[in-house]
Amino acid sequence: MLLAESSSDAAEIPVHDPLAEVVKQDWFIEQQKQIREIRRVRQIRYRKKQQDYMDTMEERNRYLQQEIDKLEQRRNAVAAAMPTEKTLWNVAVEYFRLFRYGLRASDLSDRSRDSTASAQLDFLRSTMAPDVMYNAGRGVEAIMRNWTYFSLWFQDVEVELDGLQKSVADSLIARTTTTFTITERTLIKVFPHLCGNDADATGRKLAAKLLGQTISIRGSTRFDWDSGYGRVTSVISESDMLTPMLQVLGSLEHVSLVFEKSLISLTPYRGQSRETSRK
Repeated sequence: MLLAESSSDAAEIPVHDPLAEVVKQDWFIEQQKQIREIRRVRQIRYRKKQQDYMDTMEERNRYLQQEIDKLEQRRNAVAAAMPTEKTLWNVAVEYFRLFRYGLRASDLSDRSRDSTASAQLDFLRSTMAPDVMYNAGRGVEAIMRNWTYFSLWFQDVEVELDGLQKSVADSLIARTTTTFTITERTLIKVFPHLCGNDADATGRKLAAKLLGQTISIRGSTRFDWDSGYGRVTSVISESDMLTPMLQVLGSLEHVSLVFEKSLISLTPYRGQSRETSRK
């Protein structure tokens, strides 16, 4: 009986199998190798994909640079062969693009600190003759002075280019529509005789009619070009201010009263002030 119990206990003791342990370790090591190999292959693929992407981008950049060089060569060839009237045409279009809204407040403040910072001024200096004729004045500064007064005295200035047509040789005429709003500042600066201490009842009534009115003026600007010099020699603006003012004020007599002592006149020159003309 005792022997039987001893045999039963012996059967429950686990048997250590060295071979199974070795196989298990080899399997584990093999699995680790496979995992490392998979990671290595993935890294190789990732690096290759990155390298392929970089090679593709470099190739695209080289292609785009070649295309840019070709287009630049074409542009230079076209510019060299461009006729005079086309060059003047471009100058006129750019002039009205830059001055479409007159001189903004930021432009005016920048110009007060450093006049060369103005894009408009840089454009004028690069395209206009130094003694360019501008309505009743001469020189680039006369043009800038006129636009400065126009922008300071009136609100919501906009000059829209309606069309261009060739005039005589080396000349273009631009058709424009100019709009602006008359404010209290306009009355004080441009029409002081209507609202100052010396203004009579009629003048004050006319000032009240003008205040807040948005005026739309049809006009034209002629550009004359010196083909030898490659610059604009003359910019002459004409406009019909009488028609819209007559519609607002109601009679020629009232129009005459408004403009007889004003700083601007009903002469054809758009925005040309008497103060500017004297300078």
